[in-house]
Amino acid sequence: MDRKKFWDIIILLAVFILIIIFPVNLLTPDVDIRLWIRIGLMSAFIVFAILFVRFTGVAHLFQGKINHRNSFLLLPLFLIAFCNLFYLTVIQKGTVGVTWDLTFILGVVHALLAAFAEEMVFRFVIQKNFRVQSKLIKILIVSAIFAACSIFSIISYWNITDPSSWGWTDLTMIAFTFYIGVCLGFLYEYTNNLFLPIIFNFFFNLINNVWITDNIIFSDGSFNIPYLINCLCFAAFGIAYLCLFYFVFTKRENR
Repeated sequence: MDRKKFWDIIILLAVFILIIIFPVNLLTPDVDIRLWIRIGLMSAFIVFAILFVRFTGVAHLFQGKINHRNSFLLLPLFLIAFCNLFYLTVIQKGTVGVTWDLTFILGVVHALLAAFAEEMVFRFVIQKNFRVQSKLIKILIVSAIFAACSIFSIISYWNITDPSSWGWTDLTMIAFTFYIGVCLGFLYEYTNNLFLPIIFNFFFNLINNVWITDNIIFSDGSFNIPYLINCLCFAAFGIAYLCLFYFVFTKRENR
């Protein structure tokens, strides 16, 4: 990667971080207004990112065709998005309904915009321009950057003037974010199109951050062992599938 591209990527990443750490919670206590502001900020960033990518040449928009066969092989990874939903409905034997109010609709819109912005920055720009010999190493490094940046997203939902609202347990999600980043990295690296990672990212956030909003790990003040086992089972399935997929495609590429 040449020096110009490196600094172009740093600028784009810095603007993205500034957008996600914007202290929306300090502006208003109204949840709907907060979502409107977040939607506006994310929309503005997407427009900026598209223009920035186009004029700097750091990446070429809409390059790469959809390989439907590869896409079909990766579809089982979408089961990972159902991890929390499976726990609530099967293990806890609860019910999860959808309330089609304004808050939910705004949450869906924000989740879609955030998925597009994240995948454009981390997969389309950073992963595309990250030059290392091993694709696996590249995916792991970009996933680590993705997980590190999630700290800013988590903190943005805290009220920095009220220490009691600082959910330190939220930081445990960084490890899970790294795992999701690896899945997204595989989706992009081996299908060479941005559509699948965006859909996977949106689908995961829609289920876990919009539809299921309760903190089910520490809801009773103690660590929930059944929930941990549930997550580990889903993670093990995803890791096994990714390993199989990686070795199959690596063998095919080396022929």
